[in-house]
Amino acid sequence: MSSYEELKDISREFGSPFYLFDQQAFTRNFNDIRDAFGRRYARVIVGYSYKTNYLPYICQLVRRLGGYAEVVSRLELDLALKIGCQPAEIIFNGPIKSEEDIHLALSSGMILNLDTFRELECVTAYAREHGNKEIKVGLRLNVVLIDDEGKSHLQEALPAGRFGFPAEALDEIALFLRRSPNIRVHSLHAHVSSTSRSLWVFRTIARTLAETGERYFPDTLDYLDMGGGFFGRRAPAMGLIDTPTYDDYADTICAELKKHPWFEARRPHLIIEPGMALVADTMSFVTRVFDVKKIGERRLAVVDGSFYNVKPTMHRRNHPFEIIRKNAKNDEGIREIYSVVGATCMEKDCLLHEIDCGEFGRGDFFRIGNVGAYTLVLTPPFIQPAPAVLVKGAQGYEAIRRRQEFGHFFDCYSMGDPKELSCAMSF
Repeated sequence: MSSYEELKDISREFGSPFYLFDQQAFTRNFNDIRDAFGRRYARVIVGYSYKTNYLPYICQLVRRLGGYAEVVSRLELDLALKIGCQPAEIIFNGPIKSEEDIHLALSSGMILNLDTFRELECVTAYAREHGNKEIKVGLRLNVVLIDDEGKSHLQEALPAGRFGFPAEALDEIALFLRRSPNIRVHSLHAHVSSTSRSLWVFRTIARTLAETGERYFPDTLDYLDMGGGFFGRRAPAMGLIDTPTYDDYADTICAELKKHPWFEARRPHLIIEPGMALVADTMSFVTRVFDVKKIGERRLAVVDGSFYNVKPTMHRRNHPFEIIRKNAKNDEGIREIYSVVGATCMEKDCLLHEIDCGEFGRGDFFRIGNVGAYTLVLTPPFIQPAPAVLVKGAQGYEAIRRRQEFGHFFDCYSMGDPKELSCAMSF
């Protein structure tokens, strides 16, 4: 736990608000999920989901820990290459890949999972031009997640997801690929955006992968890719109870795969792609109380951060938090119900809803936990600059992302007078 004076010193040097990254917690999470699966099946690859938090420092840490990069765009792919990831340790997913992207992935030996027929046609054209080369590709499967009671486990309770190839298209795809004898399907991928993140979901995905592999590609597969969407360590303050652990997921997935003799005979690598499960609880957000207000019966703590910094998806659940006061005795007084509201001009900008706490005042800090997933990548450049991200090193705190400044906002905009621009219109 940080002291008031420590947070005050940090805010003086790096500005307020700011994020704190816990490298030890991330390393623990990475090793624990890899070990949970590794104890049950030796050929496991952890591919970190860049889209969840592509802070280069974290991506570098994954590389040093032996993880792969799971990317879904050229932006993320270029980042992986920039920080030194080997192409063979990059898993390239996502629904939109340009011809240039696909050619780069194929020529350099990335694990490329195709999502559409357009991408498949691009690969076959590439294969014709490189007839003496074996072309390895993966296919993303569209997994049905309707349980025996007719309940959908997809986001928004959709009857079917929009990603990957449906089961009814696989015969056509297999026939299509036979026309290109130098193409080998070496990967099946089946990430699903599930609301429940339940063991039933992952058992269904594992079964779909095994059955599809055995039926269509029994002699060519090197990888079965479960995707991500796992729960991480439980945060009771957020209402998460009885969520599966890393061991629960590993038990369920590996037991299901081992039911299939084909899997035991072929022994492909098992890929998992955790994002939130690795990084969510490794970052906290520190924001300073600007003022305290009472309007009607509402008590409000106005802080210099915003809900975008904590929960950009705008859910109403409260994250775990602590108050770091200049005067610790204030925590011992009368308790009141406060809402912590942010620095934007939006009524819904509420970081914490109706919390029960003691007194606090201007200059005190709120430290809000479990903010490592999606906050950095989804926070828009809106009203306030993006805060610094800090990690504690041997010499104190260091910025692994600097606080955003004016130039970061506006350098890509034209600042010319409209009267002087060649594209200006007359009115």
